Amino acid sequence: MTESASVIHLSNHLIGIGPIQEAWCKSDLTAAPTIRYLGHAGFQLQKGSYSLVIDPRSKDAANTPCDMVYCTHRHIDHVGGVNAILEHNPDAILIGNRQVTAKFSKWGERVVTVSAGEVFNRGPWKFEFINCQHGLFKGVIDLGLLARTSGLTFGHCGDTVTFDGFVGAQMDVFAIPICGVLAASPKRAIAELEKFSEQMPYVVVMHWLWRSPNRFARRFASQFPDSRCTVPSDGEIISF
Repeated sequence: MTESASVIHLSNHLIGIGPIQEAWCKSDLTAAPTIRYLGHAGFQLQKGSYSLVIDPRSKDAANTPCDMVYCTHRHIDHVGGVNAILEHNPDAILIGNRQVTAKFSKWGERVVTVSAGEVFNRGPWKFEFINCQHGLFKGVIDLGLLARTSGLTFGHCGDTVTFDGFVGAQMDVFAIPICGVLAASPKRAIAELEKFSEQMPYVVVMHWLWRSPNRFARRFASQFPDSRCTVPSDGEIISF
């Protein structure tokens, strides 16, 4: 493990580090996990007393209690709520790639830098980080997330045009963008999902911007009649 500018970096398979290492209860392991949609590309994952917020778009996310924040990449619509969350949740940490954590290095040891292929464990959660490809800005690091716990494996790919890194991950739920240009278009998303022929996860549409998510869901149902796809509303608890 190395430190630079007060930002903590992880080496492969590091389990807990320094001040964020803590005990957790058996009840955290046996509690049922939940997924709540926060709008745009944002989600809250809850397992017992451990809560993770992914890609908070705005300071409104400060109203969501959590002890971990993860941002797939540095764009403002994916990190806009980070400062507000860390201010309102004094024990929360931020996890992200080096471009994300560079933006928030003022938070010192509450910022954890990760890279593709690394694994980070906290409480009942195991996080794996997957290299993705942003659709428009080639210099942007887009680091997808696999969040695993008993009863749930959740995938989130940020703004990516390909889902290759998630094929074979045996996900229960997979959040995908369909906006095009910045990420996969509806047509490209369907083509990418065809790679999951052996095990299609429950697909949650996100980051649709000017696209019609309901039209995409109908196309998904036609293409994959034995699989499920949902278009969530802001604040909705997603049943899986």
